[in-house]
Amino acid sequence: QAVVEAVRAAQDDGEPFDLIHDHMEVAGPAMLGLLAGGPPVLQTLHWDLHKHPDFYRSFDGRGRVFFAGVSQSQIDRAPDNLAAQTIGYVPLAVPQTDRPPADIGDREDHVLVLGRITALKGCEVAIRLCLDRGLRLVLAGPVGGQPDPRTLEAALADPNSPVRGYPDVRYFLDEIEPHLDGDQIRWIGSVSGAAKDDLIRRARAVLFPLQWEEPGGTAMAEALSAGTPVVGLARGVFPSLVQHGVTGWVAQSETELAGYLDRIGELDPGACQTIARQRFSPDAMAAEYESLYFDVLTRADWSSPPRDVGLEDGGQDMAAALTQIR
Repeated sequence: QAVVEAVRAAQDDGEPFDLIHDHMEVAGPAMLGLLAGGPPVLQTLHWDLHKHPDFYRSFDGRGRVFFAGVSQSQIDRAPDNLAAQTIGYVPLAVPQTDRPPADIGDREDHVLVLGRITALKGCEVAIRLCLDRGLRLVLAGPVGGQPDPRTLEAALADPNSPVRGYPDVRYFLDEIEPHLDGDQIRWIGSVSGAAKDDLIRRARAVLFPLQWEEPGGTAMAEALSAGTPVVGLARGVFPSLVQHGVTGWVAQSETELAGYLDRIGELDPGACQTIARQRFSPDAMAAEYESLYFDVLTRADWSSPPRDVGLEDGGQDMAAALTQIR
């Protein structure tokens, strides 16, 4: 309700606007669809589309609410009803700088896994491959919401903490921690800002042994924008963000991925950065969204009634939305 009230207040008292660009999962289209005479809506789908199946199977934007994905692979897996209301996709952008890639001689001899330490990211696969190939590996990311080793250790030592029961923490304790030796295999916790940028630039490559269909790929764009090649499995968005043999290696299996780890030196950091600046800059993303905005305005049915309970579908889409919100 607060969303609807905020939009109505902006319509009544604020500067004129032509459409709403929403990022609020099911709450956005569900609530904004209730606005009588409201502006058209474009929602960006930032998440796994299996997350709200009942909502996406039944929601009807009535020619006023549209969707955009963050990758074609994400849209390809969308429920038919959602796909019919999706008008395109825009890759995620990351900030760009004028800082050139690090020289090969200035890089350290490790590869990097960046992001949450979870089975979906294939962290145990990365460890297995690096041990087999004699490579050093740095894991950089939180474990079960714990940002660094010290915080996790303190939480595990607290008998009243629920942390030990978290799935990602159990995964870490069972599959990751036994291999940490402080040298060949290290977990350093979360990094951000300049420290994250330096960590990416010093790595020989960033590794993505994905075990799920990742929709977005911010870490991939960050690595390539820093001039660091990427190597990973052909899952989710990864193949669409990588020029195979130019900015990275796309493997069809773990065996193939292991072989590509031996060929990181064939990839050109300068090409990685040049191509990434063209594809993943905020300016590029803004231009693509501007095109989608015009598409929304062209498609929008300005005479469509507001979304309400009790229309032809008996309010099934709204009921599903409210169930998800609760």
